[in-house]
Amino acid sequence: MEEAESRVRANTLDLPLLDIDGTKIDVVRPCWPWLIVNYNYVSLICINVSAFFFLPSNFPQIYKNVVNLAAHNLAPFDALAWQAYGMGGLGDLSMSTYFASQDEWAAVRFQVFGTSTSWVIIVQMWMAGKCPLPALVCLSLIYGTGLLMVATKACGIVPKKVFQKWQEFTTPIGMGACCFSFMDSFIFPHTNPADTNPTAVYVGIFGFFFMMVVVLLQPPKLMPVIGSVSAWLATFLFMFMPVAQIIAIYRDLANPDDVKKGFSLLAAILGAIGNGLGSVRALHTKDAIWYIGAMWGCLLGGWGCSMVVWMAGSGHRNICVPLDILDLVVQLHHKAQWRCPQ
Repeated sequence: MEEAESRVRANTLDLPLLDIDGTKIDVVRPCWPWLIVNYNYVSLICINVSAFFFLPSNFPQIYKNVVNLAAHNLAPFDALAWQAYGMGGLGDLSMSTYFASQDEWAAVRFQVFGTSTSWVIIVQMWMAGKCPLPALVCLSLIYGTGLLMVATKACGIVPKKVFQKWQEFTTPIGMGACCFSFMDSFIFPHTNPADTNPTAVYVGIFGFFFMMVVVLLQPPKLMPVIGSVSAWLATFLFMFMPVAQIIAIYRDLANPDDVKKGFSLLAAILGAIGNGLGSVRALHTKDAIWYIGAMWGCLLGGWGCSMVVWMAGSGHRNICVPLDILDLVVQLHHKAQWRCPQ
């Protein structure tokens, strides 16, 4: 403490040390006036405030889908990609499992809500004939099982070993989904959202069983990293969601009215703000998996999707909002995390 009090205070505010819960906190000029508290508290506030943006983020898209289904207007669904919401829901589900194992329950509730609302959108796309039934059935089974496991973990019902087995099982699921998504979107692209390439399906099945063999054989050198591999695969799935959506919108650029009626820009903006606020907590906890996923969702999920919508002639000036939020978060990171004492 003597070292803290004798610290050179060049370019600092002439303020005394703050006493918060018995912890002396030095206040320096680079910290914003409202950030003169422990950064841990600020990051907790940000992750909880992000709930107000994360939780309703898919509601605008669900509402648009309901309106289009009620009017029997199915053309706007061409601007959506079931692969985006399907893989995004799987990513959210795997991340909720990862966060539950880390007891980060504030982040778990966002991921659970994201999985649930993604499933609703997939059902809507199936009703519009834009999602194959086998995909809906498989995703429904995986979503239901995963949400049940997370709920029982939160209630303290499921044994630790059982939950650990489920966490290991999410690794083959993530591997198969990543292989399928990459092949179906980039190697064998198609214009009809309801179509899937058989080769992409086979590659996805191969990826699933290959990783399943690794999990079952449990090589001693690989088992300690299985949980992290699962989390990284979940992050890749989450990162794939805006990519697939951008591709779907780009293919429908010739029909700006369908893009405007089918894709909700407000949903992208809410998701970008929520991810930006969540990345503050991810940076504080030094969780690279969480941070990369959050910043990717903020940058590509918000700004990237907004730019493609603008290219289609269906955007407006509010497409600048996600970029402004991203800039705000970056500034907060630099000024608070590295210049405010912990």
